[in-house]
Amino acid sequence: MASAFHDKLKLSGSIITKLDSDARGGAALSIRFILNLPIKFIGTGEKISNIDLFYPDRMADRILGMGDVLSLIEKAQDVIDEDKAKNMMERMFSGNLNLDDFMQQIAQINKLGKFSKLLKFMPGNLTNKISEDKIDSAEKKLKTYQILLSSMTIKERKNPKLLKQASRKERVIKGSGRSVQEFNRLLNDFDEMAKKMNEMSKKIKSGNLSGLSGMGMGGLGGMF
Repeated sequence: MASAFHDKLKLSGSIITKLDSDARGGAALSIRFILNLPIKFIGTGEKISNIDLFYPDRMADRILGMGDVLSLIEKAQDVIDEDKAKNMMERMFSGNLNLDDFMQQIAQINKLGKFSKLLKFMPGNLTNKISEDKIDSAEKKLKTYQILLSSMTIKERKNPKLLKQASRKERVIKGSGRSVQEFNRLLNDFDEMAKKMNEMSKKIKSGNLSGLSGMGMGGLGGMF
């Protein structure tokens, strides 16, 4: 059918879509061979913003399970506010991270897309190492955290210690419709992330970079 379509319309190139599914790009090779036409774009979702330029070397890396970090970086540059990211990094490394920063971090991750899509860009063939149940659980966890954070006041997010007050804690839980366990898990994950960021900051300032690669992303890194 692809050949007949090409014979009638004289195509100049092709677009490979549905790369956000389980397909890893092998179809790209077949289309290129059958039509002898360059692949110009790839689609990884249903929105216009999900159409990207096609890079043969990056596609080869994805097929081989080596990820596509460059495309992920480019996507991040398109959707993440550079000034906000810079300010957040400064607070992270100064030890002043708060729940408002955590909320912004979650929002930025959501802009990049679902975890299942992001994992395809990461090296190490993570999509086959992390089960769909764990990915779904991580995405639900993020949504729960967003709801809880949205139910807090800006003052509470900027000063998390206020949430130790029983009346504030009860108000947030009732307003969000979430459980006490979910509320406590959010604060525990935030504390863990802040602790790791503080440790990372101290290592960088002292020039000791050993062990940084294993420190992960704190609370967000523990989603799985």
